[in-house]
Amino acid sequence: MLMLGGPILHGAMLHAPHLLFQTIDLASASFRMGAFFAISGLLAGLNLRRRPPRVWLARHVKRVGIPALFGVAVLSPITSLVLRTELPAAAASRIVLFDWYHLWFLYALLVYGGLTYLAFTFLGRRTLARAVAIAIARSVGQGGVLFYLSTLGFLLLMTTPTIVAVMPAQYGRIAMQLAQIAAFAPLYGFGIWMACSRSIRGLMLRTWRLPAGVLACSAVGYLVWYGVVRLRLPPETFANWDIIVRFAGEAICPPAASLLILRSALRIRRIGPWTKSLCAVSFTLYLLHFPMLAVVNAALLRTKLHYLAVYVVAVTATTIACIAIHFGLVSRSAWLSLLLNGRSINRQPNQSARALVTTAG
Repeated sequence: MLMLGGPILHGAMLHAPHLLFQTIDLASASFRMGAFFAISGLLAGLNLRRRPPRVWLARHVKRVGIPALFGVAVLSPITSLVLRTELPAAAASRIVLFDWYHLWFLYALLVYGGLTYLAFTFLGRRTLARAVAIAIARSVGQGGVLFYLSTLGFLLLMTTPTIVAVMPAQYGRIAMQLAQIAAFAPLYGFGIWMACSRSIRGLMLRTWRLPAGVLACSAVGYLVWYGVVRLRLPPETFANWDIIVRFAGEAICPPAASLLILRSALRIRRIGPWTKSLCAVSFTLYLLHFPMLAVVNAALLRTKLHYLAVYVVAVTATTIACIAIHFGLVSRSAWLSLLLNGRSINRQPNQSARALVTTAG
């Protein structure tokens, strides 16, 4: 479901600002990417309990690195060319041909993977688990861990203006994503720690009330800020403080959201065929949806459709096309499976995959 949020978020890439698009962007920034990183760290830690660090790193680099390189070398230029054509001249001049766009997430995982390998190689899983579980978790509890994670994430996000200021204008978005890579690192490490230590995992997942309360308070804070305060502040003053408010939300919400997602995952006892199929297509969807949305939006915006209708059609058509491409081509081609999924081909697609393709078509 987090991955399906990608087309919903990026479907507005060529549209003018709208309350719907701004709300989707705010919700995604507040929990979606942070939850991705926490879950990625948890899964990495669980894998490292079963494999030697060197074996895990080699697998990690293959699964993440090959699609990341293919995306920047082949898919990103398609997006850049479309954006250069559709955006105003001033904005188009800042478009870099080989940008990483949404793929910065994969490069973040590669950086985190290297650091994780070093930590497990030189410190060991038991040392990491003992240090966190005893020195931090047991002394401060669930609320304390959430507070420290949020504070550290906020402080790291606040380095963004400095990084942006020293980068050329055309690399402004990349500079912001570099700051996010640094800010999300504690969440990835948090996932690693939970995987390594049963003690901290049990402590953090013991109750849902605190993380749910954090998200509820954050939602109320957003409503007050955008519904009341925004109307009473001069536009320039609001814009300056809005950056800080958004950074605070991006730091506070992801740790709490991650805990609720993980708690819900632990309650799942059966995975149905549709869920398995959507999981199988998720990496292909992640890589292809961004350039496809750029192309589809550019084509539809030349029609007389209302821009909200263009958005809905583009998101729906792109999602269905990615599903069809995965099961019709990627799952049948060794090269495409390697380039888009970083894995060897599965030569026996299951019945649920065939059913999903039939329905999507």
